[in-house]
Amino acid sequence: MVFEGANQFRKAVADYAVEYRRQIKLRPNEKHRVRVKCKNANCKWLLYASIHRDSGDFIVKNYHSVHKCIPLNRNKLCNSKLIARKFKDRIVSQPYIRIWEIQDLVRKTLGLYVGKTLCYRAKQRIMKENMGDWKVEFARLCDYADMIKQTNPGSSCWVKIDKETEPGKNLFVYFYVCFHAFKQGWLEGCRNIIGFDGCFLKGACKGELLVVVGKNGNNQMYPIAWAVVDTETKHSWSWFIRYLIADLNLGTGEGLTVMSDMQKGLIPVLSELLPNVEKRMCARHIWSNWHVNWKGEERRKQFWRCSKASFEVKFGEEVHAMSKLENNMCETFNSWILTARHKSIITMLEDIRHKMMNRHIDMIKFAETWISDIAPMARAILERNKEYSNNCNVQWNGLNGFEISEGEYSFVVDLEKKHCDCRLWMLRGIPCPHAICAYYYLNQDPDQHVEHWYKKETFLKAYIHFIQPIPNMRMWPKTTNPSIEPPKPRKMPGRPGKKRRKSKDEPKKWGKLSRKGVKMTRTICKKTGHNKAVCARVRTQSSQQSSVCADTTAVPRTTQTTSTMGGPSHSTFRTTYATTQSSQPSSICVDTESVPRRPQNRVQVGTGRGLGRKKANVRGTPIVTESDSSSSQLPPLSGHKRPYNSASFAAATGGNRRPATGFGVYSNPTTGAQVFNPGTSSEKILHGPTKLKSASPTNIDIGFKPRGLKWKGKDAVSTSQLQQMKANRKN
Repeated sequence: MVFEGANQFRKAVADYAVEYRRQIKLRPNEKHRVRVKCKNANCKWLLYASIHRDSGDFIVKNYHSVHKCIPLNRNKLCNSKLIARKFKDRIVSQPYIRIWEIQDLVRKTLGLYVGKTLCYRAKQRIMKENMGDWKVEFARLCDYADMIKQTNPGSSCWVKIDKETEPGKNLFVYFYVCFHAFKQGWLEGCRNIIGFDGCFLKGACKGELLVVVGKNGNNQMYPIAWAVVDTETKHSWSWFIRYLIADLNLGTGEGLTVMSDMQKGLIPVLSELLPNVEKRMCARHIWSNWHVNWKGEERRKQFWRCSKASFEVKFGEEVHAMSKLENNMCETFNSWILTARHKSIITMLEDIRHKMMNRHIDMIKFAETWISDIAPMARAILERNKEYSNNCNVQWNGLNGFEISEGEYSFVVDLEKKHCDCRLWMLRGIPCPHAICAYYYLNQDPDQHVEHWYKKETFLKAYIHFIQPIPNMRMWPKTTNPSIEPPKPRKMPGRPGKKRRKSKDEPKKWGKLSRKGVKMTRTICKKTGHNKAVCARVRTQSSQQSSVCADTTAVPRTTQTTSTMGGPSHSTFRTTYATTQSSQPSSICVDTESVPRRPQNRVQVGTGRGLGRKKANVRGTPIVTESDSSSSQLPPLSGHKRPYNSASFAAATGGNRRPATGFGVYSNPTTGAQVFNPGTSSEKILHGPTKLKSASPTNIDIGFKPRGLKWKGKDAVSTSQLQQMKANRKN
């Protein structure tokens, strides 16, 4: 066989060893020659190839093909490069694949067992080669914004950088994009309802993707704009919504409905920038907050029945029937771009743009399959309402008023005003069963009274504008735009979580049932709300101080904080935005407002595992140091659950100090008293002279001898003591 070079020959050898599971070694392994032998000394298998003198090709010159060894399921030639080459397509299509899943894939496909480190390195190699170099892409982010504006006129694309945190560097903060096709499509072919949501990025550089999604004529998602931010805060939402208001001409939110869940800082920003907007919350997120104090399966079903009610009388409250469906548009978009969220920033944004280009074409083809002029989802609701109308009884006043009876309810319908007491007609724009019953009574077709938002003509208006293609990063011209540094990854305290923590009512596939919210019951006193330590403390305090209340419940305190956000007003912002867009070619954000940053190195003050104001051991209790031995006391441990003896501590400290618990020595220089391990079972008080002895010298008796260990009723002797006793006997 003839090969192009030594590298191609080595790949062929590795493929052979992995396929037949043979243990072979390459020695010598040089540029001009390679000899391959079996590791088994009794096996005579041999392969030798080198460069031919005349042709210069890498040719096999000696080959002995017979093996006399046993195949094994581990092979050193199955390294990260081979795994990346074999399973590249699978990992690229599923960048969220786990390491153990790659291990199983190698075992089932190749029959070999490999370690997690090899699989991790193979995945990182593929992510770096195919998911983009995140440092290079952050550096050319301004060039990408300029290319969007050049190829798609009318689009908005802005980058915000931070020059103050690190002088001389342009740190990335925010990136906003809204294509002209989506902007005009929403204004011409979608209803005035939008939803906000955010999702985490999964790539090497962490961040969040903020998105605003509308609804087309078929009640499907219609993404309008999105932004990449370093963190989801009130400032980032404010920056995102300000540009969105300018692009969509939202003004103060008149006639607009906004759907959202419990996003950080979103609600106060909407109240400030869109004061006249109608806000709606996701029903699932409302229930996740309510079920903490409103438990039970029957109550959960009752909540969903109330959330789907359309008029107040039915269940005593008014909740939109479409509340759950609206915010699902944003959740659908987040899962739709899950693969792209694992890639670097420009590669991710380009994948989203490609998906939107393909979706535009798919929606136009989808409209050609409609059997009528009404959208399929609206048609399904209309046909279901027609069936429900058979159970209604009608009474007509001779003009436009109808009295429709359904079960125990009676509804008034006005066909001229398109009004029904059930409110479903006004909420959806589709005739309700009571309105359909009235139209049938007048021999009219209810299909003609469906709102124009559900018609094919309006549906296609959202997709008559197209996204123009953009060349890749290698084809971009060189510019003088500033190079942007990626945000520094912030290491959060504790081990990073791999899965989202589910709430108690969410279904789990395995594991124990969560005990969150369950009240503790003391086995001795049979009372709820406290554990063994608190119960013992209550009994101790009640026996020593009968006048002290035994209620250990903490008193809730409220603190009022005022948060203000600077920046230009809405009218000033729109004027500045329009002027800058026409005069300044750069894509750098004109907003000069400083970005609020959290301090990187914060010192946490408290007690517990390593959070004490003094040194702390692994138990979270203070350690007496040489500098502390001269002080009168150590800082008390707040939140410690061990019982303490207030009377003994008052006798030792003079009665004017707060009780402290833990393992250590507490001394009072005035009385000379010492308390060993106060508040524990081994507490001991030692009264001594007023003048204390220094604990620095090791050959001075400080008046305390610790209790020795016992072994079979006798004092135990350590190894050092035995050696000392042996030396004394020799002397």
